[in-house]
Amino acid sequence: MKTLFTALLCGGTFLLSAQVSSFWRVTFRDKPQTSHSLTRPTEFLSERSLARRQKQGIATDTTDLPVSNAYLQAIAPYTDSLLCVLKWSNSAIILPKAGINPDSLLSLPMVISAMPVTTLPVKSNNRPANKFAEEQFVPMNYAEDGGKYGASYRQINQLNLDLLHARGFEGEGMMVAVMDNGFFGVDQYTAFDSLRLSGRITATRDFVAKRKEVFDIGGHGTSVLSCLAAILPGQLRGSAPYAEYLLLASEDDNAETVMEEYYWAAAAEFADSMGADVLSTSLGYTSFDNGEGDHAYSDMDGNSTVISRASNMAAGKGMLVLNSAGNSGRNSWKYISAPADAREIIAVGAVDATEQIADFSSYGPSYSAQVKPDACAMGRACTLISRDGFLSNGSGTSFACPILAGGAACLWQALPGHSAIQIRDLLRRSGSRFENPNDRFGYGIPDLYAAWLSETRLPGFPFAKNIEPLLYPNPSGGSCSMMIYAPIEGTYSIELISVNGQRGGKMEVFLRESSSEWIALDPLTDKLPKGEYLLKVSPNARLSHLKLILN
Repeated sequence: MKTLFTALLCGGTFLLSAQVSSFWRVTFRDKPQTSHSLTRPTEFLSERSLARRQKQGIATDTTDLPVSNAYLQAIAPYTDSLLCVLKWSNSAIILPKAGINPDSLLSLPMVISAMPVTTLPVKSNNRPANKFAEEQFVPMNYAEDGGKYGASYRQINQLNLDLLHARGFEGEGMMVAVMDNGFFGVDQYTAFDSLRLSGRITATRDFVAKRKEVFDIGGHGTSVLSCLAAILPGQLRGSAPYAEYLLLASEDDNAETVMEEYYWAAAAEFADSMGADVLSTSLGYTSFDNGEGDHAYSDMDGNSTVISRASNMAAGKGMLVLNSAGNSGRNSWKYISAPADAREIIAVGAVDATEQIADFSSYGPSYSAQVKPDACAMGRACTLISRDGFLSNGSGTSFACPILAGGAACLWQALPGHSAIQIRDLLRRSGSRFENPNDRFGYGIPDLYAAWLSETRLPGFPFAKNIEPLLYPNPSGGSCSMMIYAPIEGTYSIELISVNGQRGGKMEVFLRESSSEWIALDPLTDKLPKGEYLLKVSPNARLSHLKLILN
């Protein structure tokens, strides 16, 4: 299958016996402007979509025009079913009638290619490993002092997103499209009451079954959405709790085929036409049923797979695209999956509450040597809603992605004059490892509050050097000081925690706004035994990846 695909792209020709069991991709020659025109864009793009483009200086072009209805009607006699129509690539995915071969369609003047992309989904004993296999759900078994956030405070505070929320940036006015396998129970669960009752579910679509209903399928999407939009006071608060949402099902739980990449592309086109600002996807593709169309690491070059090309196109339309890096860090593949390799998007890896990389988080870089993942967020023991509607802990890059995607939506809300490219750049530049990225963390964990400050109140602020606490001397014989940056005026608590989780004492200091001050830690360190400790500063900072060593 892959060989045939490559040959066609290079202009080669081939003959294939009729395969009624195959889906085909039919690509058209052009887009005659008979029913639609670029002079009338409101006929195929919403006002919101056009406004997003105008704000970023992005013009409409022929890729925005719908596929010609006349062309679709011309191929109708050759098809039993039309699965999806893709305007960005000017193509259609069809199930051809029995006895039809590629030459039959190639005889039509408007068709430039016709090729099988995958066989019909069938139950198989040779299924690839479930893409969600590393994700675990366990009942909540701990309490966390996070006020309105409850235990979800950790995943929000790790990005300093709670400070953006405190400034009033919680996603209002932003539209986030979530692509997944379905959103079971979202129409009923209490955690989504605010989302439903305020009318912020703008649209729903199932691109696999061709219907609007998405609340009776999947469930992985339910947990993903909860990381973004759920509100349970004192227990869980999503990263963008007041954004608008498009809930789009593109993943087929009954089969793993290349068709799902085409469904995703169709969903992305719909999101664009509706005016989505942010796309969040916790899916990835490398292997398929019976090995048909499997991707190699060499395909992870940023622009080879169907879904990665569609992701880059979505970014080119002015949307901010984030995708989970993948959960293959412990298996033989180990690398990111498509579309995390896409050049124009943010691929999100997973860390734990202490900012250590989760061992299941997929490795980069892309095959073209681009830094991947681009960023990390909390993806181990995240607080979320399970498929059955219960407050749970879940692990996987699937949850790191929406946590950061919601934070990015809030950051963009706070910087409305910025483009998607500028917000994407800020996510990288504010990363804790921006100056020294690697194939696990990428550019590290973004500091969203510092990113906002850098563009508003402290232009040009050097994130990586000044936001992280500095300790001196380290190692220390007992007397030690810390330099801490205070983004806002207030009382801050400083706590040392041993690497095995034991609390080593806490002290409070009052700091002035936008100040950096040395604080003596002797009241804490004088009472502690020798060993390694992690530093925690509340309410504005996360656990530092730097350790204090007492010897």
